[in-house]
Amino acid sequence: MKITAAVSRSNQDAPSLETLELEAPRPGEMLVRIVAVGICHTDLHEHPGRHAPHPIVLGHEGAGVVEALGEGVRGFAVGDHVVLSGSSCGACPSCIAGRPTYCDLAMPMSFGGKRLDGSVALSCGDEKIHSHFFGQSSFASHAIVPERTAVKVDKDIPLDKLAPLGCGVITGAGAIIEALKVRAGHTVAILGTGGVGLSAVMAAKLVGAKRIVAVDINRQRLELAKELGATDIIAADTDNVAQQIRDITGRGVDFSFNSTTVAAVHSIALDCLAMNGTAGFVSAPRGEWTPQMFAMLAGGKQLRGILGGDANPRTFLPMLIDYWRQGRFPFDRLIETYRFEDIGKAFHDCEAGTVIKPVLKLGETA
Repeated sequence: MKITAAVSRSNQDAPSLETLELEAPRPGEMLVRIVAVGICHTDLHEHPGRHAPHPIVLGHEGAGVVEALGEGVRGFAVGDHVVLSGSSCGACPSCIAGRPTYCDLAMPMSFGGKRLDGSVALSCGDEKIHSHFFGQSSFASHAIVPERTAVKVDKDIPLDKLAPLGCGVITGAGAIIEALKVRAGHTVAILGTGGVGLSAVMAAKLVGAKRIVAVDINRQRLELAKELGATDIIAADTDNVAQQIRDITGRGVDFSFNSTTVAAVHSIALDCLAMNGTAGFVSAPRGEWTPQMFAMLAGGKQLRGILGGDANPRTFLPMLIDYWRQGRFPFDRLIETYRFEDIGKAFHDCEAGTVIKPVLKLGETA
């Protein structure tokens, strides 16, 4: 079938809309009509081709309606509403243990731009276009999706609200709830208040953290963090941020969560910890960075990498939706919607930080 997709090619500022051919779903796959898709910083980073091959259709926060089922697909029917999350093999020890973000094949299945057998689902004439980015390539009117990538959701919730759940929101909320296991009475510093960081703020409030310290250079986002549950806010461009965080609790925080790539912020995330504290991070520092190993040893501190919030989308996303229904997890406050044809502006606004979570709307649900 012919579809419209935003293709990332070399030497472009943003993906551009093209008409492509999409093949039918193979066994274990579904055809999903994309209704909305969020833009994540991973899309920005991969558009120039840092890890994923060109040309490629990116997009990994898709939400849509199932239109066709490949052979052997179970648990879904045509017309189901789905949120799309990461891809996984379903057979390795991590997948069997319910930890699909640490699938042994997560990297090639997410960034390889093709199925594991080397095939792609997209083409433009004789030119192959890489597909299956994070198991979806959802910057498109339709996507071929492995069954494990989709999570069925209730039909009464607008899909443009649900799209960001699949990556940005699950990463921040899952990091707090699943990976770090923040609980009532704990203290946490959240470094960076974009979509991931603000999801972490909401999750920390949800679980009853005693102090939630939000840190960012953007004052407007800090004010929003306070509205969403932060007990304290600190401007990142002020002096001695780590000491300011330590002063709030008198001894440092039990956990820090860093969603930035700034090397100095990674140091702050360790320096602000109390004894036996854990510093969680979801983005590697850019440039040279050396943690102070003796300080970590002397303080019994841990540095913890986190992918996808350590969360299983099939169980975690329905839980977040329930909390949203109860008014306890208002993730929709992060969203700004754009028309699909305005993807260039949405990319620019996301990179400039003028919006928190841009969501492209491709059509109506029905």
